[in-house]
Amino acid sequence: MNFRPQKNTELELNLTPMIDVVFLLLIFFMVSTTFDEKTEMFIELPEVTDSQPKEKSMEVILSVAANGDYYVNQKKLVGNSLEDLTQAVLDQAREKRTLKLLINADANTPHQSVMTALEAASRAGISNVGFAAAVVGE
Repeated sequence: MNFRPQKNTELELNLTPMIDVVFLLLIFFMVSTTFDEKTEMFIELPEVTDSQPKEKSMEVILSVAANGDYYVNQKKLVGNSLEDLTQAVLDQAREKRTLKLLINADANTPHQSVMTALEAASRAGISNVGFAAAVVGE
């Protein structure tokens, strides 16, 4: 028989260590997380506001229509293949590889057509390539 008086002790739950751990985790995640406001990539195309005077050098004008047709110095090419385009640029450039190739592409031209034009210029040995742009009024 146990005649000792029993103590009614209340059990306490000490929350201080748990709160400390939660705050440490919060601080860790705040320090290790990067806060970028812009997560998407926005591309703003350049605009031309002022036109520089054109040089009087010889250039080959390669126009690309919206449907992907090519025109070399205002003459439409029969084929739209890379080989046809390279040959047409070579015929216009002749032996002068220092010519400037001006690519005049429509705003709705597929990107692949412009890349094909750049590849044709590369195969023709022309490294001086420029792109035509519309001049925005002042």
